[in-house]
Amino acid sequence: MNIRSLFLILFLCLGYSSFAQNAIENANQLLGNWEKSYMDMKDGSKLLDEFTFQKTSSLISFGTKGIGAFTEGKTSSRFRYTIAGKTLVMGGLTYEIEKLNSGELVFSEIDLNRKDYQLLRYHFIATKDSPEQFFIRKFINPNVRIKADGDTAYLFCSAVHPVFIADGRYGQVTESSFEGTYQNSYDFIERSFLFPPNKSGRFRINFTVTKTGKVDNIRIAESTDSLLNARLIEAVNSTQRKWIPAERNGKKVDVYFFYEFEYNAKLTADDEFEYVQYSGFEERADALKERKKYAKAIELYTKCILMRDNAIEPLYKRADCYFALNIVKNACSDWSYLSKLGQTGGRIIY
Repeated sequence: MNIRSLFLILFLCLGYSSFAQNAIENANQLLGNWEKSYMDMKDGSKLLDEFTFQKTSSLISFGTKGIGAFTEGKTSSRFRYTIAGKTLVMGGLTYEIEKLNSGELVFSEIDLNRKDYQLLRYHFIATKDSPEQFFIRKFINPNVRIKADGDTAYLFCSAVHPVFIADGRYGQVTESSFEGTYQNSYDFIERSFLFPPNKSGRFRINFTVTKTGKVDNIRIAESTDSLLNARLIEAVNSTQRKWIPAERNGKKVDVYFFYEFEYNAKLTADDEFEYVQYSGFEERADALKERKKYAKAIELYTKCILMRDNAIEPLYKRADCYFALNIVKNACSDWSYLSKLGQTGGRIIY
């Protein structure tokens, strides 16, 4: 073996040793809990549909032996991960680590068939919170309300909510999720309200579902037709004896509701964007889509699309609904518009 070959072997060995050392250092720095800070595109541009992607909080935990966990709200799922240099394989997907130190983790999607402005980049910050502490800080504490008597109540949210019995008896509940409770109770009140057709109107109503399951403190917060206020209050009152009280830490608690009913609103892309309203429309549409009520879901997704430009997720979902109804022309129209926006599908949301 000549000197040149020895130097080449030595160089390769040193290079591999350095690569392996970097992988070990990255793996060690990765251990722990990381809280999502924000997201953008790999080229540094803002998300086309920023609110859809950033409306949820999440935590990634990297443990030893290549086992991690992803926590969002009450739910947590485990995944396997490996790290090689600047490449992170997580849950079967491959990412490039752009930044990793004791306080910050930045990684982006890897896809040779897509441009940087089409690839998502995730920014996480280190946290000492456990998943349980993170859940309480993000999903419980912001919704806590202290009543005049010092008792603890909560805003209606995915973390703390009662269960609405749409049909059947108390012991025959089949849908106890937050989405099911929201959709079923909202639909029940809307059907009972019997708002006159071919009219426009907007109503906001507040009420409490108490720790005994009673509907209390019903109050109209906004109304475009005061003559219909009593009818809406009666519709909310008709849900009496249809609630299973919410619980927190094994104790029944009061929950405050704030519902909005809007009819025949003429929304345009130039209307002032209200995140709460937009999110409410999208959540209701998602629940309807899940129940295969595609026509009604399309109506709500369209409201989202008209409320702001480049409403990416509602466009994808509306196209799915059109396709499910075999209205292929409309589905293709939405897909064509998404393509013009540089969207190719296959988004992974963390």
